[in-house]
Amino acid sequence: MTLRISAARNERGVALPLALFALVLLSGLLLAFLGMSLHEPQIAQNHVSSSRALHIADAGIEHAWAVLPSTPGITALSTGQTLNPFSAQVFGGGSYTVTVIKNADETHTITSTALYKDASRVIRAVVSLGPTLPSPRGAAETLVDPTVPKPPGQSSKTEFDADPYGSFDGRDWNAPADISACADIAGCGTLLPDSNPSTYGAFTNMNVTSSDHITQASGGGNLVGTGCLPPSCSGTSTASVSTQGETDAAVQLTQFNRWDSLIDAAKSKATQTVTVDSPGLTGTHTFGTAAAPQITVINWNTSATNKWNAQVSGAGVLIIEVQPTSNVVLRGTGGLDWQGLVIVRGVEVEYEIGCDGCAGPGGTNRVFGQVVNRSSKYAEIEFENNRSFVKYSSAAMNMVRQQFQSFSSFKSWQEVAAP
Repeated sequence: MTLRISAARNERGVALPLALFALVLLSGLLLAFLGMSLHEPQIAQNHVSSSRALHIADAGIEHAWAVLPSTPGITALSTGQTLNPFSAQVFGGGSYTVTVIKNADETHTITSTALYKDASRVIRAVVSLGPTLPSPRGAAETLVDPTVPKPPGQSSKTEFDADPYGSFDGRDWNAPADISACADIAGCGTLLPDSNPSTYGAFTNMNVTSSDHITQASGGGNLVGTGCLPPSCSGTSTASVSTQGETDAAVQLTQFNRWDSLIDAAKSKATQTVTVDSPGLTGTHTFGTAAAPQITVINWNTSATNKWNAQVSGAGVLIIEVQPTSNVVLRGTGGLDWQGLVIVRGVEVEYEIGCDGCAGPGGTNRVFGQVVNRSSKYAEIEFENNRSFVKYSSAAMNMVRQQFQSFSSFKSWQEVAAP
């Protein structure tokens, strides 16, 4: 009995099998870890590529966000239509492709698909672009509703008068440091060498060959446009080809309506609003500078003529909202020195501001940028002395575009599954 128990407890020779078993187990684990470590560089590379692709996709969103307000075709999109501003745009060692679709609520969905090596990431953002400044058609524009008949006693629905001396100049100009120091039209501003070939002296949504529109330029007055051919654009005659107009009624109506959303949006963001009742606008006013442009609204509540007797200067956007339904003539001994956009909206408005034969410090209209008269029945822009003009300026209008771009905002931003 004692011998059997002693034999059962004999453990000699067990260490070797245990050692071999442990060795096999550890070898298997070592091989597994070695196999995993072989994939770590690839996993790390995939992670880096995916992260780079995400940043590239985000760059595509930011690029689109920066340029969309001025992207050709963005204003023509209808609900559901798609625009492709960038395709395989090289960036950061990879590329991004961006599409933009217009939504029913007037927002836009931007989708940026990025590729970096074998990785792909997609970001989608919904943005509100705010109002988009229409492309320039002329240094000055007159726009009327083509469905509304001419007012009684009027021979036309729109009119440009540079008679005498006034000037509508559609070439590209830089304003001087002090517009008020301009002694005459010829000595005011610097003509840029790369003048915009699509901008004319004057534009109207009416047919310029019909009685719906009248252009007068005599006694030294001129309408100058970079799109017209010499000698018509040399500067001192009617230069009728520098006046452009539409012939299709649907296009005329589109041109008439295209400013409304912009005007309403700008009014909601106005820096200041000035209400004008009888006897009219008086005093001296400065609304913004080129370094700090402002949006100013003048609510003109009086139909009395010859009542612009204030001296106004500034930069940015000036909206003159004429409330009376009858004909209003903005004319007086005052003046306007402005860099940027001047918009008039009313029913029947003659935008003159200056006065015939004024030779003193007042009575002048000097605008670098663009002037638009959008009136339902009758719209006129008239300059009548040798210091009254509107000269198109891309620098001034870019300043205005930056103001409108500040209205834009992100509604949402999210990553979506890659295709």
